[in-house]
Amino acid sequence: MNELVLENAKLREQVEGLSARVAYFENMLENLGTNLPPAWRLSRTEARVTDVLLRASGRVVPYDAIIEAVWLGRDPETVQRSLYVHACRIRRKLRPFGMNVLATWGVGFSIGTVEAARV
Repeated sequence: MNELVLENAKLREQVEGLSARVAYFENMLENLGTNLPPAWRLSRTEARVTDVLLRASGRVVPYDAIIEAVWLGRDPETVQRSLYVHACRIRRKLRPFGMNVLATWGVGFSIGTVEAARV
């Protein structure tokens, strides 16, 4: 019986820790795209996608990871075309600022400079 009480207390502690982590990540996702320059003129969804890519510091972010962060649990197959459209619009809007959305076929997207895209 005493072992069950200890195990229960341990599990409650783990649940509390996980609940705090979930709250942290939900808050982070809620605030995606809110600190980007207004001059970029991005829609809310474009800003969220851009923020996910910028946080990756030039690394390729897989399609599914972007979809999960921006569309929060929606079926990747139903929003993948929307992601492609948003990436195209972001590319067009950020190019005057020397930035570009780079596609890695079959993997995901990253943000780099316009010069890097020409190489």
